[in-house]
Amino acid sequence: MKNTNLINFNLYMPRPIHDFFHVPRDETLWVDEPRYIGNKPNREQHLMLSEMLVPHNDKATQFFGEGSDTNYGIYILMFPSFDKFYVGIAARYSKYIKKNHSITPIKNPEGILQRLRKHRAKCTGSFSMINHTNVKPYGWQDFAIERYSKLGPGDNLGDCLLGIITIGDHYKYREDDKGLLEQLENNISSNGLDEIYGNNYASLLSISHTLPKEMTYSANFTPMHFPDFKY
Repeated sequence: MKNTNLINFNLYMPRPIHDFFHVPRDETLWVDEPRYIGNKPNREQHLMLSEMLVPHNDKATQFFGEGSDTNYGIYILMFPSFDKFYVGIAARYSKYIKKNHSITPIKNPEGILQRLRKHRAKCTGSFSMINHTNVKPYGWQDFAIERYSKLGPGDNLGDCLLGIITIGDHYKYREDDKGLLEQLENNISSNGLDEIYGNNYASLLSISHTLPKEMTYSANFTPMHFPDFKY
């Protein structure tokens, strides 16, 4: 049965991540064995987390600003040369308390830019204080090792595309925006990108490990184009 509850989303079409950010190269060598010690890559630290992605200019900084509506929602990293994609969320208003399963407001929401910086470190296996998880059968450590074996040191995500989906009237859904985003996140991860972005990305497989969430609403997507971030 089709859901009658309709939510409007803004669908920003994929663009190279280099259109938004300067991505400094990490030229440090990776110790062959072990590649990871626990959840940290076995190599020297070259970049601080804030340096992983640097917005090109004021337009990019504003687009991914802490108070910007476009800095919250769903973000999709696409790697066509590896036939992989990752989908994640950045909720703005609500979060879950695991112990009692209640929903509570977020005091300091982590926006898309903060999330992307962490994923950049995981993609390139760059040392940072965050955990580089590796959920089986395929995770960030496997992906980073595969990239390093093909690209070597100096990987700056030259193959990476970024797409973003924002809620049309985000504040309206503030009481449980995380839950709504998780439903869409799981739907995209499970069904692939062709439903929203077309056949150009149909071959890409998800490396996300999302929570199983049944869609309780129908999503309406309005195609959007990113502002001109030329610098």
